[in-house]
Amino acid sequence: MAMRSIVEHLAETVAREVPSFTDHSIRHMDALWVVADQVLTPAEINALTFGEAFLLGSGFYLHDIGMAYAATAEGLKKCQDSPSFKATLAVLPETERNSEAVARATALAVRAMHARAAEELATHPVPGTGQYLFEAQAVRDAWGETCGKIAASHHWDLERVERELGRRGTVPLPNGQRGDLAYIATVLRIVDYAHINRDRAPAIDRGFRKIDESSVVHWLAQENIDGPVRESDDLVYHAARPVQSVDAWWLYFSMISGLDAEIRAVRRYLGRSATRKDRFSLQGVRGAAAPEDATTYIEPAGFLPIEISLRTGSIDRLVHLLAGESLYGPDPTAAVRELIQNARDAVALKATTDLSESDKAIMDLPIQVSIRRVGSDVFLEVTDHGVGMTKKVMTEYLIAIASDYWGSQFHSDFPKAIERGFQPAGRFGIGFLSVFMLGTEVTV
Repeated sequence: MAMRSIVEHLAETVAREVPSFTDHSIRHMDALWVVADQVLTPAEINALTFGEAFLLGSGFYLHDIGMAYAATAEGLKKCQDSPSFKATLAVLPETERNSEAVARATALAVRAMHARAAEELATHPVPGTGQYLFEAQAVRDAWGETCGKIAASHHWDLERVERELGRRGTVPLPNGQRGDLAYIATVLRIVDYAHINRDRAPAIDRGFRKIDESSVVHWLAQENIDGPVRESDDLVYHAARPVQSVDAWWLYFSMISGLDAEIRAVRRYLGRSATRKDRFSLQGVRGAAAPEDATTYIEPAGFLPIEISLRTGSIDRLVHLLAGESLYGPDPTAAVRELIQNARDAVALKATTDLSESDKAIMDLPIQVSIRRVGSDVFLEVTDHGVGMTKKVMTEYLIAIASDYWGSQFHSDFPKAIERGFQPAGRFGIGFLSVFMLGTEVTV
């Protein structure tokens, strides 16, 4: 309760420093108790040890408090000294680095730093003050670091959760308590994710804030939504009135689809442990399987959302129209150039990261372009020893039309790269799809 009181005042500054963000005040944090009552069954709640309940409750108040990092002059300086802030401004011409650009860069830096900042604020004073969130040193020394790690973990992938919190299973905690840290971390991430409703984006708050155009849709997506409530083993959301904005409807559908996927991933993760698999029975989100299903719960106003996927039969024509001769001319080697540019970017990007000795040795290996025959089939191979690609980069950028990895996700993945002189030569998107000028089968 003492921590909550301090966090309440600190969280009030988030709307002032980053007004475009949806609600990160004490209202959001308090609401997570209610959401947790839907994510977990009464039996699962009763199975929590006192130590686990304390860690979860602390996580509610710590996980987003890093958003308030820019509230003090010292904290703002840390944000604006961060690689994320510098990288965001570095890509802009000098003439465009105005106060609005600085505000956007600050907001991105705050978002990029907030999970790590939560871990720091659990044991250190708020920058520029002598104020600790855990006022009692005995509590801070005993619980602070563990609470901070669990709070920060809501932005980790599950592999990292397992690596840093999960391998030990149930562990002793201060004051004779015990708890499963990875289990609490996964519950926190689902509870936080599931809070996607009108409380996060009150219409009256939107009216009194200066919100940039790109963020308005995030407010519109949530401002008429109620829930979640639990029905059987699913979470259910409902729109109080039809959603007017097409973009807002699709954004909200992506939110519930993402939550549904995260719930399923957590179930798979917990199911691998005999002691955890019976502690989480939630299955998913109603309507998340397809846009048509979602309209039952989130009604659109005057439009019908239909998911359109590229069909195999349309690839040839798509390539011809967008990535074939109309774009490159009658030169199929243009596709080879695109592959080599991607390889070059991967290698150049790796050179800007902090390399180990083995990495440095591999960097001397050249990009190779070769032909390989398998029976009657002939394959063109372009091989590099660069940074590689995550699943997210491959699915959301490499094979997505008109995507812009370098202008978006890149800054989060490699915040120091621009500062160290990296500039991409190629572009993901249609450039990569041009490889279908050469053949019908692509393997990464």
